[in-house]
Amino acid sequence: MYSLGTTPIVSIEGFRAHVNLKLFEGARLQDRAGILEGTGKGVRHVKFRSPADVDEEKIRELIDQALGH
Repeated sequence: MYSLGTTPIVSIEGFRAHVNLKLFEGARLQDRAGILEGTGKGVRHVKFRSPADVDEEKIRELIDQALGH
């Protein structure tokens, strides 16, 4: 998990068939690529089922937003 002070920003969770990149305040982010999943009040995630699912540019944009850049 990566945090700014005591505020969690992002974490990676491994599952049997996929990996989630969890963005703790993902609901407030502008998801121009439409890759965020979830319906909670704050948390959203990006699901990766294979290395081909990783689009570094799209992920970087979301993480930069989460960090306030």
